[in-house]
Amino acid sequence: MVKNKINGLFEGRLRYLATVVSILTVAWLTLVPDPLPDQQTMVWPGFDKMGHLLLMGFVTTMWLCDYFRGRKYRVMPAAVCVAVVVVFAWVIEILQGAMALGRSEEYADIVAGAIGSVCAAVAWSLGRAGA
Repeated sequence: MVKNKINGLFEGRLRYLATVVSILTVAWLTLVPDPLPDQQTMVWPGFDKMGHLLLMGFVTTMWLCDYFRGRKYRVMPAAVCVAVVVVFAWVIEILQGAMALGRSEEYADIVAGAIGSVCAAVAWSLGRAGA
């Protein structure tokens, strides 16, 4: 009964709440000049690429969870999701280059985001098939 109430909460207008929150979070983390000013993280070569990979994988996972809740899995909607997330990664890079806020446009970030999105979609699909 509780499960039905929780599932019912995320139907209708709130169906894509996790997707919207993840997109807004990623936009904030990638477009604000210093989103976490007090954090001193250990940075290694490729740290930024790993961040883009994980963030786009996160958005992809949230979108797939939201879209396929209560629906049968199909490849085409999942592929469209990945394509849209890759375009989102590309737009973020264009905005980073255009905003002149201390961030730069790097095509390697787009590639990292695309890899993260594809890997997340594949892992999510395999996990769903095994469930």
